[in-house]
Amino acid sequence: MGNRIKNMSQTPTCPDLQTLFLDQNELSNVCDDFFNFMPSLKVLNLSHNRLCKLPVGVSKLVSLQYLDLSYNLTIQELSVELKALTNLKCLSLEYMIRLKTIPCQLMSNLQRLHTLRMYGCGTSVEDGTEDSDLFDGGGGEILVEECDRLEYLNVLSLTLGSYIALQRLLSSVKLQSCTQSLFLKGFHESMSFNISALATLKHLCVLEIHEWTGSDIVNVQKIREPSSFYSLHDIKISNCNSFRDLTWIVFIPNLKFLFIVRCAAMEEIINVEELGEVPEMMSDLFPFQKLRFLTLWNLYNLKSIFGKALPFPNLREISVLLCPKLKKLPLDSNSAKEHKIVIEGQEEWWKELQWEDEATLNAFLPCFRSHR
Repeated sequence: MGNRIKNMSQTPTCPDLQTLFLDQNELSNVCDDFFNFMPSLKVLNLSHNRLCKLPVGVSKLVSLQYLDLSYNLTIQELSVELKALTNLKCLSLEYMIRLKTIPCQLMSNLQRLHTLRMYGCGTSVEDGTEDSDLFDGGGGEILVEECDRLEYLNVLSLTLGSYIALQRLLSSVKLQSCTQSLFLKGFHESMSFNISALATLKHLCVLEIHEWTGSDIVNVQKIREPSSFYSLHDIKISNCNSFRDLTWIVFIPNLKFLFIVRCAAMEEIINVEELGEVPEMMSDLFPFQKLRFLTLWNLYNLKSIFGKALPFPNLREISVLLCPKLKKLPLDSNSAKEHKIVIEGQEEWWKELQWEDEATLNAFLPCFRSHR
């Protein structure tokens, strides 16, 4: 690993080799016969390379149990030869951003799979074509159905591109129990979406919503059990121009990372008036208690994060870039008494910030770091 290898053109004979790490190289080509004589290979890591396709000879790896192809950014299609890897237990395809095609019944053929990681797959749009739809010319509906047929699957991360695919995921008891990361991209449906539907994903840790052009997320009145999102700690929202706020994140008690970028209509992160419609929420509301990193970039209409100062016992960094209407942060002199918060932004924005009082200004003046 990490040897800057660019080409594998020979055919080695390694009958007893069980583990091969070729990750973090510059591999763009592996000859078709390279894996022909590695019948005992169980672990193969090809992640973080520049492969455009897999060699045909990968079908000879009949003993393979672990295959990592993640972060190969130029592979557009998985080869049908992967169907031969019937002993595979773990398959990682994360951040193969140009992956568009998965052969029919490939996943359902890998009946021994325990772990399938497909977070960030097919998220790149290229050459003016339509969105990179996985597997079926849709948003992943058939992919979800095939995953549901994997008897031993217990760890799943997925990228979905349609409301129908998401509904199929949420209707499966098995997939509810094993989904850990979910990337929702390019939802264009006009119906409103109730975020509480995701509460059935008890082990969901990471949620990313990208290019949501349909209706806004439904209001918080329909969410009543914040503990349902106990595992969720990482939320990323980008290019969602219908979102005016993210008030529903108050129901994420263990949120550690919040990244929001390029949401043109967003005016506030948490709408206190909307929370007022749920009186039981207002009596003892202190969001962001576990938050460590808050990133707000290119939110040109954002005016408020929260309507009052909050304690941030775990916050390490706030990063603000191109949010010209955000004139005040939810901080006072008691917000971070026990540790130092880094506040990153542009010099001009920092100079125009309004503070709760002189004590707050003095407390956070040393915390500023100019955005590079």
